[in-house]
Amino acid sequence: MIQHSNPINNFDIIPPRKRGNVRVRILATSQSNFVSSSNSFGTLFKRGFKMTAMTLVIMLSAVPFLSAYEAHIINVTAEIAFIEPPILTLPGAVDNNSLIGGTGLAGTVDVVMTDDDPDATYIFYTYGSGLNPSTIPDPVCGEPNDADGGGDLKTELIQLSLTSDTVIKAIACDGADGLAHESIINTKVYDFDVLCPPTDVVFPTNLAVLAAGDNPTNDDFIASANIIINGDLRSNNDITASGGGANRNINGNATASGAVSVANYIISGSTTQGAPTTTLPDVQIPTWQANAQAGGTVNGSFVFPNGTSGIELGPTEIMGNLVFNGSNSVTFAGPVYVHGNLVIEQNTTLTQDPALGNNFVTIIVDGTIDIDNNVNFVGNGSGDGSGAFLLISTAAAQAGDNAAIEISNDNSDLGDAVLYASNGDIHINANRVVLAVFATHGTSATNAAIDFESNVTVNYRELPDQIVCGEEIDTLNQLLINEFLPNPTGSDIDGEFVELYNGTNASIDVNNYVLYDNNDANELIISTANVVAGVTTVDPGERLVVYRDGDADFELNNSGGDTVRLYNAAIGLGILIDQKVYTYSPVPDNKSFSRVPDGTANWIDPDPTPGDPNLEFFSTNLRLTDPIVYENSEPEYSEPAMSVVTELEPEPEVESTETEPGPQSEPESQPEPEPESVPAPETIESTDPEQNSAVLPEEPVEEPEDAI
Repeated sequence: MIQHSNPINNFDIIPPRKRGNVRVRILATSQSNFVSSSNSFGTLFKRGFKMTAMTLVIMLSAVPFLSAYEAHIINVTAEIAFIEPPILTLPGAVDNNSLIGGTGLAGTVDVVMTDDDPDATYIFYTYGSGLNPSTIPDPVCGEPNDADGGGDLKTELIQLSLTSDTVIKAIACDGADGLAHESIINTKVYDFDVLCPPTDVVFPTNLAVLAAGDNPTNDDFIASANIIINGDLRSNNDITASGGGANRNINGNATASGAVSVANYIISGSTTQGAPTTTLPDVQIPTWQANAQAGGTVNGSFVFPNGTSGIELGPTEIMGNLVFNGSNSVTFAGPVYVHGNLVIEQNTTLTQDPALGNNFVTIIVDGTIDIDNNVNFVGNGSGDGSGAFLLISTAAAQAGDNAAIEISNDNSDLGDAVLYASNGDIHINANRVVLAVFATHGTSATNAAIDFESNVTVNYRELPDQIVCGEEIDTLNQLLINEFLPNPTGSDIDGEFVELYNGTNASIDVNNYVLYDNNDANELIISTANVVAGVTTVDPGERLVVYRDGDADFELNNSGGDTVRLYNAAIGLGILIDQKVYTYSPVPDNKSFSRVPDGTANWIDPDPTPGDPNLEFFSTNLRLTDPIVYENSEPEYSEPAMSVVTELEPEPEVESTETEPGPQSEPESQPEPEPESVPAPETIESTDPEQNSAVLPEEPVEEPEDAI
């Protein structure tokens, strides 16, 4: 039963299933009150519930007039014409009663709107991009939202072709104008796995090493003793040897546009001299620079202190340098574009996200790539066609002992990495294993395009034939899980929090959104009771912190990993907005997992910053030993426009002992320390959102004057 009341009248309605008469009891104290009640009754159905269009026949024969101000019960008969809403279908669609139109969609999906109700002669609809129905206006009878939406006869085929996240709202009407009766609104959300489209890449079969410049004097391949190339070798100039010694083995064909120093090589296949020149395989560098940019931009340099683990990067653009300061553990989940230099120091492991499958993940660097000893690249799978890294430097060839891509000696496994210098040279020092090597030219006849020192092995296997993103780039412009703290200092049940970030251009009210861990039964409903200051609306570019606040079932595991999931309603009624799986175990005390910068695809594990911008590891830890040179229109910068620490040592981890703020209190602000009173080492957190940096000094230092 539907009930309605106000200070002067009330009525009850017993609705039918589809069509029929219902009895309405109106309690009125005057004739005017009766009219008011009748009008309220009409408004209830037409607007309040948006349930039906109706014809209301008021039977007043038994009560011609109300002449006294006394209570009367008046029986009114109303004929309800319930119009069935449109049905929105697509191959594999879920039940029409669900908000979910489809999940995990890809490619082009055709959505068809139909209605079997004979009263429904028109269908009007609205639609728009994204996953949030509240951002799409409701359809109105007689008001198509544009030339492509609304006002179509239901007997005609209404079809929308979707390629990305879309919300559709549709109503059925018994006429073409605003006076028509309408059905309830059928809202459907179509969730695509919108990856940046994979691109095909073709490397010549069995080609392990290629020097493919256009200068016949410096396109050589040169090698010291004890090298093994398990594949073909080709050079647009000469294939030569340096130093004494032997055991230069090419387990494949050797092809040169110049000469092959046959006496210094053992070649299992054919030897060809004077061959036509060739070019590097096209790896579509501009496309993958753009795909990295789509994941968000770091306006500075990423510099990770020694021993940092739990890093996840990509897709992302980094405007400065990317530096791993030793013993780092990082997972690449998409393409990364670095405008400065890439430095990977010793004992660092780089792993390809399993979601990328047997494909390439790209790291594109405008500057040089410098890889220290004991660095390991781990791709997906094994054997021919398995996943691999594609390391690209677009820097020019470097004079002397430097190179566009420089690999230091001693025990690094790059067996899942392809090195690619699109405009420069590659030097690989002793005791290295690599998957394949492609370069253009050196700087002179004695500074070759590709130079192998002793004990270098190229273990070629069939290379991947596609480059992919892996990350759902479109979600980065949505509401996101931005940070979470599984193991706070003190009580987990009170101190655990999840921070949300609004990457859209509209405010979003997350009241009654639901957080889950990896168990569908463990829910934390977002409300005014468990957020800071009791405000559940997140403005564009802002953050909202949701505290566990004593919830007994929602719990983020401290060991064994877990999943954090955000739905816009309970599972079964709402759709998945965002999720993050973490496998870090055990989780250290008071270490959060954060997107850095806010709203991007990069995840690290810094100290928690609930409600504040997530820290970025750049600026004063930056080491710029070489200038960043921008070709063409950009000027050359000979020094960084920021404070610089020129030497870095491993830093001990500094644990925070502060108690996290409760849901109804703002975090306490801390006084900024005097420069002369800062002990070393210490973490100094900037509260300036524009600076947003982390400082790990060896000696007392002043705050940088220039913010990034």
